[in-house]
Amino acid sequence: MIHKVLFYVYVNNIEKSKARLERKIKAVMACPQVGTTPAQPTPGITLMPNPSNDAVVVADSWSETPRHDVKEVQVISPLGHTVLYTKGSARFNVSSLPAATYFVKVVTRHGTYLQKLVVE
Repeated sequence: MIHKVLFYVYVNNIEKSKARLERKIKAVMACPQVGTTPAQPTPGITLMPNPSNDAVVVADSWSETPRHDVKEVQVISPLGHTVLYTKGSARFNVSSLPAATYFVKVVTRHGTYLQKLVVE
């Protein structure tokens, strides 16, 4: 009898943990930001060329010239892992990355931007 009670408690705890984890995943998936700084609308930057398989430049979306105020660039895989990180440069190389669609988080002195990048 005691084994049945312990088993019930064990299974009940697993179900509660599973429900908590599902709620957390839904909350994260619904969140429109990466990290702690809210992402700004994309019109401030553009990634050139996109799609790419080599060097990528973070450019101003209006003049298409390289941004000189880039503090850091973070390339995030489809699974949410940071696969490339650079500091202080508007140029980065994606030739070592497998073909996929990535998110690129760009931090400038004016804010944080999020853009999709297709690596071929």
